[in-house]
Amino acid sequence: MADIQGATPELLANVNATPDKVTFVDIGSLPEFHAIRYGETTLDNGALKRALVQKAVAAVKQDPSIGALLLECSDLPPYAVGLPVFDFITLINWLHQSLCQRPYYGFI
Repeated sequence: MADIQGATPELLANVNATPDKVTFVDIGSLPEFHAIRYGETTLDNGALKRALVQKAVAAVKQDPSIGALLLECSDLPPYAVGLPVFDFITLINWLHQSLCQRPYYGFI
């Protein structure tokens, strides 16, 4: 999360999640993320990507049962790594596809 302080038991209860199934990783305190979080004028994209990947790899190493990532911050989808990633873009696509289905063609 961009702000780990929001990772509360109440948050998990509100989304029917249990603490044993969720791992929160604080990225808001990363110096490489400060440009996004605090509106600084320069972003080192490569350094941020390396720092985020390092955090993700460390989290999976600590808890190998992690099977997917949820990127909470709207600035993070470009930094998706090798696991399935859910973010606001996948949410929008999922919602759009559920409302605007393409017709199916084939043998019926």
